Amino acid sequence: MNTHQGHSVQYRIAVGQNTGKKVFALSTLPPLPEDTKGEILGKVAGFSLHAGVIAKAYERSKLERLCRYISRPAVSLQRLSLTETGNIRYELKAP
Repeated sequence: MNTHQGHSVQYRIAVGQNTGKKVFALSTLPPLPEDTKGEILGKVAGFSLHAGVIAKAYERSKLERLCRYISRPAVSLQRLSLTETGNIRYELKAP
């Protein structure tokens, strides 16, 4: 196995000034257990996703609010910055 493949399977950076360091990764939601498949709320690591909101075709203002909400970006670009060491910093609204 070459060096790049080895780093890839070990979740390590293969090239550049951070060679060999662990890769920072964001987790995804694990699959729901079978007994909770009917629920429309997901909670993982302090975050929740509520998928039970509906809007009928004639509820235009509710539909507009829902569309505005789901079309927002996941993170605010104004809160992203680089640290002196090259890591990414995200400033939260509240501690």
